[in-house]
Amino acid sequence: MKLASEEERAHPNRSSGTPTTTNNKSLKIVHDKKLTSCLETYIQWFNRLTFFVTTEIVKHTQRRLRMQLINYFIDAAYECFRLRNFNSMIGIIGKKNFYYG
Repeated sequence: MKLASEEERAHPNRSSGTPTTTNNKSLKIVHDKKLTSCLETYIQWFNRLTFFVTTEIVKHTQRRLRMQLINYFIDAAYECFRLRNFNSMIGIIGKKNFYYG
């Protein structure tokens, strides 16, 4: 059995043959939208979650309301951690500099 190369394992839908022409345009690798659509959707969802949490905290001007929201999101992040949903946990509390002023 012939072992597949790293490129063939990473991109199984691409043809593995080399082009017969010497044209440089035929040698370029085309971005396969189908292979990265799930990852791009996840990144968009993660950014929306992070933006939502940040917006909810900073839209209130009273310190007491901000503290309540921060505590709420920390509790939500703890529940995500308890349920082993680490992606949402990092989306809620990751890379956040909470401002209490």
